[in-house]
Amino acid sequence: MDKEARTDFFISYTSADRSWAEWIAWHLEQENFTTVIQAWDIQAGSNFVLEMDNAAKTAERTIAVLSPDYFKSNFTPSEWAAAFRRDPQGEHRFLVPVRVRECNVEGLLGQVVYIDLVGQDEQKAHAQLLAGVRRERAKPSVPPAFPTIPPTIPERPAFPGGGIHAETIKETTNVVSGSQSIGTQINYGANGPGHTRTPPLQRPRRAEHFVDR
Repeated sequence: MDKEARTDFFISYTSADRSWAEWIAWHLEQENFTTVIQAWDIQAGSNFVLEMDNAAKTAERTIAVLSPDYFKSNFTPSEWAAAFRRDPQGEHRFLVPVRVRECNVEGLLGQVVYIDLVGQDEQKAHAQLLAGVRRERAKPSVPPAFPTIPPTIPERPAFPGGGIHAETIKETTNVVSGSQSIGTQINYGANGPGHTRTPPLQRPRRAEHFVDR
């Protein structure tokens, strides 16, 4: 690797995420960014530690490929810490974390906003990556859709009669007209109060029914 060359990105990753690191580096270089990545740039016979130190110092920015294995590594903390030290407040965005697998990002690194590729398909991941590394506003090229409030469908009103749905309570008021009894029946139940019906006329009662025995 040319020690005098200045690159845009140093890709910090573990061997478990090599495929992600190469995918990221390849797409960045397709957009005319320059990268330093161990898989492509550190050759046999090189001093690994010195090469990584030089990569971290000569790259303008560092991409940290985040995963559970990244946080278990003994080497990766010093790689992202070097970029963090140069820009602790994130004003220049020298450290760009990219989460590629589910993991908790805690501590000092947890303060840095990361690009999240977890669960994305390749097209969305590509767009997310490029939008994240560019130092531009994320304003969309088309106007956002007008936010409307979806209509609410009211729930069916609860039956006000409490626990008497299955019962019918009958109140009968008898009105005597001549020898016939006419009743007005008020029903309470599933149909609610206020539904009235007049029962059929009752047959005249015989006189002997009123004789004391």
